[in-house]
Amino acid sequence: MLFDNYFQTKNPMLKNVLLVDDDPMALLMTKEIIKNECFSTEVTIAMNGLLALQELENFFDTDTKQEQMQAPTLIFLDLNMPLMDGWEFLEHYTRCFSAKLPDTNIILLSGSIDEIDVEKVRKYPVVTKILRKPMLNNNLNYLKKNYLLQQYFA
Repeated sequence: MLFDNYFQTKNPMLKNVLLVDDDPMALLMTKEIIKNECFSTEVTIAMNGLLALQELENFFDTDTKQEQMQAPTLIFLDLNMPLMDGWEFLEHYTRCFSAKLPDTNIILLSGSIDEIDVEKVRKYPVVTKILRKPMLNNNLNYLKKNYLLQQYFA
C-alpha cells in the first residue's frame, strides 16, 4: 500500500482510464500493465460499448455521481464487441460526450488493423491512435510521449 501511494504522489499519470473490451483476459492483462507502468491511478472496466456509455452517463448523473469520481482522461476501445461495437460507441460518444469531455482521448485497440479501419477512423477526431492488441508495456511508454497525452506525464 505504501508503495502504491508513493507512485501515485511522485509520478505524474492519468487520473482515470476506461477499458472497453469484451475479452476478460485482454481486460485483465491491460489493467495489470496500466497498474505496473504507473500509467493511471484508476481503471474502470466496461465489457462492451453500451456499458461504457452507461459509465460515462453515470459521471454526469448528479444522483449517482460520487465526489471523487473523475471522467476518464483516456478510453481504450476494442472495435469488435457484442451488443455495441467500437464503431457504434464512437458514433454515440461523438454526438453525446465529445463536447462534454474535451480532454478525453480514445485509443482504438484491435487484433487486426486494416486500411478500411484506418480510413474509417479519420471520421472521428476523438481517436488519438489505433494500437494492435494485445496491449504491451511499450505501447504505454509510446502513449506517454504522444503530444495529446504527454502533459499528464511531465
